[in-house]
Amino acid sequence: MSSIIQKEDVGCTDRIPKYTRPYTSDARRTRNMLTSGSGGTFFLLVLAELASATNIERHGIVSRYNPVRTASSNSTPMQVGNGHFAFGADVTGLQTFLPFAIMSDWGWKNDSLPDGTTEADLEAYRGETWDGVTYLFGGPEPLQDWLTANPGRANLGRVGLLFVDEGGGVADVAEGDLEGTSQTLDLWTGTMTSSFRWQGEGVAIRTVAAQSSDAVGVTIESTLVERGRLGVFLDFPWNDGRTFLGFQVPFVGFWNETSKHTTSLTTGPGLGLNIGAAIAHTMVNNTFFTVVGGGDSFSIERVSADEHRYAIFPNASISSFSLTIAYAPSMVKTIPTVDDIKMESESVWEDYWVKNGFIDLITGSSDVRADELQRRIILSRYLMRVNEAGDTPPQESGLVNNGWYGKFHMEMFFWHSAHWALWNTWDLLDRSSGTYARFLSTSVQRAQSQEGYTTGARWPKMTDPSGRSSPGEINELLIWQQPHPLVFAEYEYRAARSDPRATLERWREVVRATADWMAAYAKRNESTGFHDLGPPMYVVSEDTAPNVTHNPAFELAYWRFGLDHAMTWMERLGEEVPEAWTEVRDNLAPLPIEDGLYAVYEGIPSDFWDSPTYTSDHPALVGLYGWLPQTANLSVDVAKATAEKVWASWNISDCWGWDFPMLAMSAARNGEAEKAIEWLLHPLFKFDDVGMPVSTRVPTPYFPGAGALLYAVAMMAEGWDGSGGAAPGFPKEGWQDLTLLQVKIFVQCNHHMKVPLFSLLGYAVLASRAAQLPFGGQNSFSAYDDGLFTPLGDLSALSSTEFTTLSHPAFSRHKVRVKQSHFCDGSVRAYTGYIDIEARHLFFYFFESRRDPDTDDVVFWTNGGPGASSTMGLFMELGPCRVTNLTETEPNPYGWNDQANIFFVDQPVGVGFSYAEYGETITIYLKSTTKDAGDDIAAFMSIFFEHFTKFKGRALHLAGESYGGRYIPVFASAIYDNNPRLIEAGLTPINLSSIMIGNGCTDFGTMYPSYYLAQCEDPTFPAIQGISDCVRMKQLVPRCEQRFKESCVDKFDSIDCQAAANFCQSSLGGPFNDLNHYDRARPCKGLNMTECYPIVQHIGDFLGKKDIQTRLGVDPSVRGQTFNYSSRAVNQAFHANLDMFSFPAQFYIAALLERGIRTLIYVGATDYICNWMGNEAMTMGLEWTKKDEFRREPLHVWTIEGNKIAGLTRSGGG
Repeated sequence: MSSIIQKEDVGCTDRIPKYTRPYTSDARRTRNMLTSGSGGTFFLLVLAELASATNIERHGIVSRYNPVRTASSNSTPMQVGNGHFAFGADVTGLQTFLPFAIMSDWGWKNDSLPDGTTEADLEAYRGETWDGVTYLFGGPEPLQDWLTANPGRANLGRVGLLFVDEGGGVADVAEGDLEGTSQTLDLWTGTMTSSFRWQGEGVAIRTVAAQSSDAVGVTIESTLVERGRLGVFLDFPWNDGRTFLGFQVPFVGFWNETSKHTTSLTTGPGLGLNIGAAIAHTMVNNTFFTVVGGGDSFSIERVSADEHRYAIFPNASISSFSLTIAYAPSMVKTIPTVDDIKMESESVWEDYWVKNGFIDLITGSSDVRADELQRRIILSRYLMRVNEAGDTPPQESGLVNNGWYGKFHMEMFFWHSAHWALWNTWDLLDRSSGTYARFLSTSVQRAQSQEGYTTGARWPKMTDPSGRSSPGEINELLIWQQPHPLVFAEYEYRAARSDPRATLERWREVVRATADWMAAYAKRNESTGFHDLGPPMYVVSEDTAPNVTHNPAFELAYWRFGLDHAMTWMERLGEEVPEAWTEVRDNLAPLPIEDGLYAVYEGIPSDFWDSPTYTSDHPALVGLYGWLPQTANLSVDVAKATAEKVWASWNISDCWGWDFPMLAMSAARNGEAEKAIEWLLHPLFKFDDVGMPVSTRVPTPYFPGAGALLYAVAMMAEGWDGSGGAAPGFPKEGWQDLTLLQVKIFVQCNHHMKVPLFSLLGYAVLASRAAQLPFGGQNSFSAYDDGLFTPLGDLSALSSTEFTTLSHPAFSRHKVRVKQSHFCDGSVRAYTGYIDIEARHLFFYFFESRRDPDTDDVVFWTNGGPGASSTMGLFMELGPCRVTNLTETEPNPYGWNDQANIFFVDQPVGVGFSYAEYGETITIYLKSTTKDAGDDIAAFMSIFFEHFTKFKGRALHLAGESYGGRYIPVFASAIYDNNPRLIEAGLTPINLSSIMIGNGCTDFGTMYPSYYLAQCEDPTFPAIQGISDCVRMKQLVPRCEQRFKESCVDKFDSIDCQAAANFCQSSLGGPFNDLNHYDRARPCKGLNMTECYPIVQHIGDFLGKKDIQTRLGVDPSVRGQTFNYSSRAVNQAFHANLDMFSFPAQFYIAALLERGIRTLIYVGATDYICNWMGNEAMTMGLEWTKKDEFRREPLHVWTIEGNKIAGLTRSGGG
């Protein structure tokens, strides 16, 4: 149905029309090789068939090291997990006696703000300025403490056995009351089995973690269950960051502070598939969900109102009781059954052991140390997959407990994750390697906006999923994390896993921004002619004075190595290498030398070898030639002598974690294979009975040690460029038969060396996300596993202090950042955020309906221009409030959100708070088209509805004004055309119900001639022009119509069409005088600044305020700028690319009508720029099956409030 409404006063007295119309694996290719390396040592790991080798009996070797316990450890749990999620258990297989953690890569929370502080204070926080650079340390407390501690990683809960005495009360049972306790972890299947006797009755528990969701499946077998004397409890701790450096070891959370948080229980059959109960756990503004079901029928009740403990017992009299307990950041629709979890775990873990790299050290070795080294390798491979294979870099203790508030350290990302590449486990590395792309914008902001560099991205040290750097002197001044992404990029390129060009393009911006900052950071020393690193800075060991530390040996070598690889990357792309890179790479300061040995940094006291101050932490000097290959200006002889000096003089008792594998690599490269083994098995480099890497300097576990172990073993197994013989990193005595390793590792230090190919004994078919396709067009969706997507669920889960990032595997190019915001009408819940499309970021506002947000329709609104901000519609016409002056708003009684949930979107880039990265704004302006924007809006709506599921199936109305007459039909068509693909992908289609265009300029072929009518022949309004001008204009109308039709419609020619449009505009539109373009009945007030409406200035001043921008979450790159309600640059770009004429928007309207999409065209009678006569002519010319009915329909008087005439209407087709 189509309607046209001519109104006396647009956007003030009407409510939106309300229509309701209900809506009746894997693509990863086989891998056979990979590259890796440490710094510059790149390895190719291939499962190769050797002529003299026999198959490794992998199952037997793995099972040989199954951990067994007969009592709980007070320091470390036994774990099951999937890399995103881990469940730590005591000897019962649960957390009955010891509250080991249940942790995830998504479970983060913020503490309450310090008293007297606001979000604006957090945004405004800055610290000290050294040498003209502002850092985030030394600022006012408690802001610094809060920013350091938040967000913190939370313990999601606790699951334990509930013992019941003979009288039916809860029995007080300690672990010592159990007999015959035994626990085994089957590494091959990821299954934990535990057994014991209590009061003479046997109990057996099986605990398994799901691999595609964050859940555990628990099965308890005992006659005690059948008799009602054994059940399960769930409990929930309070989490905050009060402890020193955020260390909470071995347990995370505070169990007795029950008044600080809330839990609520929901039960019933309608919760979802396999779900019997759900518990919402809220701490401050953060809510997590625990969902129970997936097994036997059960009853659940809260133990007491003062506790957060819940008791679960089976409903039936059964001796085998199974439950799935799942955890999620929002309510889920389904959880797996216990049987499904068991089968999935068995399958995924077997694939992990069979289809990835494997080393057999024990079959052919006579050295008794081989068994312990093999144990460490197997257990490390298991625990790294449980704890360190999430979507973000791991924290130092993985998912076992918390250190540094659960945050991760980007300089450790290499040691945590580089080993995945060497062991052919690319699917797990892929999960987190995209962190650099995700952190690029915040790292650019850190380098350029905060620190004042003119180019590049400075990667953070201590951070969280937002990419924000945690305050701290070391956090701000450490630099050796900077070259890491260049190494990860090189791993992927040399692995040849996909088209090399695609890999080059994927990493292009990360590589460029990384190297740009590296070159900018190195300052030219005019007295020496060299480029210096620092001061201020911290070296790897973090134990030197930052204000005097400069030109440290390891960082200089790594800088040269990184810039060299960045330059090669540009050459592969066929792009010019920036001169600054070459200048710095070739003229970096030489490595510092003291007494014939390399020194920690230039100018260090000459007796530093004798001072514990400089020799008691990470001995990075051995990394110069061992971890790194020989770099320019490095003397191998000096490097070897330096390594020997470290071995003899360093305070090894203070070394820890990855220090020992780094020492081993140095020894191996320097021909000291026996020494390399000694370092890997050093008494201070310990792994406990379940494989947790024990730390002497920070609490256990310290997983960088395990990752470094795996890395070093791979290097030692087959050597490096220029090495000779088999297993050059292993001693010849006792390790002779290592040809049975069935791996080949080839060092590649030559950038142009080709990757050798081998016949394969085993190869990896890895289950993971499919190759991503850009949104839009026939193949708009990426294939994906729906188990990889968990919806956020409810808007109430959103923070008001920081953005939550929404994504969906089906829309690989698009993400949505959203937060709660408080800035308009306090009675309406408001949200703001960005639609992120690679380097483009579109700002939006969303308001819930005043009436019933859970059932009311959804409206999407955009202003036109092109280049006008939708805040004009928000604050002047149909939003929940109006701006009255610089500081105040007032409720809008005519706001559309009285009856609908409504979006306002500022698009394209350059409008309002929308922005582009890396100076690409002008380029994007010129490339921006309405059709491209349609694909982006369709993706945005799908992602939003998929996450906030209550809006699924809700009627959606697209509305806009002015140039929205061209936007809205295209946006609606993109959404409509996308629905079949949504259905095919198993997603919910968008219930597109109507489009609404107010005062729209849809078809300039009818609008240009209407400018003559509006000035000279409008039957509802006096003529504006004199008779002579009207006669002249009337004579030009046919010429305008003919030229426009020939050049812009019949055959679109960009040059001729532009000329025709210029002729029409100057001949028919140009003569209009200084009356209000939007209301001919009113004079224009402040035309140049306010588009004739002074309120526009109020809106601009209001949105230009820093505190308002902070509340809205405006990106720092555009925050503080004067708010521009209309972008001249965008308008000019749309004119330049002829978006106004290059497609017939009216044809889209006709096509939507044919498909049952209701259409409302409403126009104010006194508007000029997009007037009613041009709109009427456009609607009368629409080609659709009901056109004759519509044309025959006369204009009817439309009345409101009894007999008050409001306008004229015409409708048809419905």
